[in-house]
Amino acid sequence: MKKIAFSTPAYHSTELAKGEGLKIPVFDMSLTDNKTKGRYQAEPEVLRNSMLELLFEPSELKSLVIVKPDPDDNSHDPLKNIDFGDDIPRRATFSSGKNVYFADQQLSTKLLSIFATQPDTPVVTALY
Repeated sequence: MKKIAFSTPAYHSTELAKGEGLKIPVFDMSLTDNKTKGRYQAEPEVLRNSMLELLFEPSELKSLVIVKPDPDDNSHDPLKNIDFGDDIPRRATFSSGKNVYFADQQLSTKLLSIFATQPDTPVVTALY
């Protein structure tokens, strides 16, 4: 039986699969259907024992999508104006390796608040 590598399902959302982990849809920018750049891969990325799984309820992560940039795209901003096909406005939230994670504004704000850094404060040491 021949296995189909990629397809374009109608709806994509992150879900928590019991015993498997967090299943996140993957949007690959190197795939094209000659109309638009990028398509969803047939299989989601499965993250096991991730911090995302521990910090958020599955319903909060529904808008999360992994974007794999096209390594051959030399344009100034290759991740601009991605059409995910579901009318959910997403923005780049964080990256890991060569992947960029996109989420809606509410989830993006929550994720960024977790990883927010504090400004450096000078350390004063007393000499005795």
